[in-house]
Amino acid sequence: MVAAMMTPMLGGPVSHVRARSLPHRRFRATAFFITGYCMVWIAAALPIVTMVIAIPIFFPVSIVSLAIVFAIGLAWQCSPAKQLCLNHCHSLPALDIHGLEADVSAWRFGYTQGVWCCGACWALMMIPLAMEDHHLVAMTGVCAVLSAERLDKPRRPEWSLRYPSAIFRLVRYVLARTAGRTDYSRRPHLVDRGRRRSEQVSSP
Repeated sequence: MVAAMMTPMLGGPVSHVRARSLPHRRFRATAFFITGYCMVWIAAALPIVTMVIAIPIFFPVSIVSLAIVFAIGLAWQCSPAKQLCLNHCHSLPALDIHGLEADVSAWRFGYTQGVWCCGACWALMMIPLAMEDHHLVAMTGVCAVLSAERLDKPRRPEWSLRYPSAIFRLVRYVLARTAGRTDYSRRPHLVDRGRRRSEQVSSP
């Protein structure tokens, strides 16, 4: 599940590793990066899964335990620590390109990316783990939110209701363009003017 949800968010860092590596070392550098990244998530999987298992033990009613998981996710989503982790996820450090230093720097970049990514994502990732029904739907939704968050620019860490504003701006832009085209089609004098111009251009 972690691999499926994290893959869309690794495009930028992996592209950075490949762009900063010599052609014959790109596969090797990518492998070291992914190794460092996965080491963090393997270590973090135990406490995350333990928390998901422990909550229903103390709160046997399923709706209550699920509400607690959602509350944890929402609280972390609004916290300054979440924004701090997101800000560091945008970091693209310089990488060495020769010898052992290149391998170490690629691994270190993957490790640090894994730390900040885990800090940004762990609370929301508990939601699909806690849902017995509609697990795939929850996983898809959380993955979409986490991926969309990476499109936002870094902001000052503070308590706020955080949502992926870049996606909302994109949707609003598409709707505005669609509405603009619709309004244009409802103004026949502009359509006729455009048609006359195209005829003038095409005529010899």
